[in-house]
Amino acid sequence: RRVKVTWTAGVSSENGAYGLYPVRCQEVLMEDSEAWFASDAGIYVGQSRHVIVRNNIAKKNVAGLEIENTQFADVYGNTVEENTAGLVVFDLPGNPVVGRDVKIHDNSIRNNNEPNFAPGGVVSVLPAGTGTFALASRRVEISGNTYANNNTVDIAILNGLVFESDEAKWEIARADLVGDISGLVLAETTDGVANYATSEILISGNTHSGSGTSPDVESPSKRELGFLIGLLYGDTPVDTVLYDAIGEASFSATVPGDNSNTNHICVSGETGATFASLDIEKLQKAPVLANVYRPAAPFVPFDCTTLTGGPVVAPTVPQAAAAK
Repeated sequence: RRVKVTWTAGVSSENGAYGLYPVRCQEVLMEDSEAWFASDAGIYVGQSRHVIVRNNIAKKNVAGLEIENTQFADVYGNTVEENTAGLVVFDLPGNPVVGRDVKIHDNSIRNNNEPNFAPGGVVSVLPAGTGTFALASRRVEISGNTYANNNTVDIAILNGLVFESDEAKWEIARADLVGDISGLVLAETTDGVANYATSEILISGNTHSGSGTSPDVESPSKRELGFLIGLLYGDTPVDTVLYDAIGEASFSATVPGDNSNTNHICVSGETGATFASLDIEKLQKAPVLANVYRPAAPFVPFDCTTLTGGPVVAPTVPQAAAAK
């Protein structure tokens, strides 16, 4: 509470990776703090359970605020601006804490267009201009946030195989699992599960303006997604919400009824939003908008308004914080 971390050199790949960094913790409260100029993530929570991150400021970092391999997190009231990427949620391959039930709401996620200065790691592949992405994630609610002027895309929903295509690296032995995986859609392996799939994502009630106007096409060999988006859209503004459609039973760029929603991705009640479902495999061979499903609102069949397993469970506020 009320901690500030910064690097006096400003933007530099020689800066430390993380500002505030609880990892492998339980019952975490982070509030009223700031992080600037981290070369990985300014405010990070990893491999933790029952977490509240609220009313913080993250600016000028590579990733502003990062929730990684974490269960039951409530993230709200944060100002996440002027980073490479704003507020991100993902699982690393094979980590024994399988991320679930992350609620991201009522945050300001604007102007996240700083050049990527990470020396390595997962965030080094993030295209500048990313507002939020959920990768290898499940049961995530993204609601009531304000998105503006993120040059590549406001929200991207991605399967973990986009980042690491070797399914074997995502395997977790059942005996090593930490926390609760009940009700989650995970790939079964010989003696456990794999955590690359993304499913049960609800995007609702966010406002969007001014984003997707200048995708990051630098370093195409390192940041392939930004390059693909830029190549695909050209001078056309990028759709507000992008979904990679990996794992869908069926896909059609032209016939709404020929698109499945196997992963149960819900986009509803957005203000100023457009939506696109991408057949990544086809687009890698022919990156043209004719191969993209871009439905008008209400984005059928992605117009669901609830998650099939019930609402995301956010942790209760710790007693001491409630009495503040």
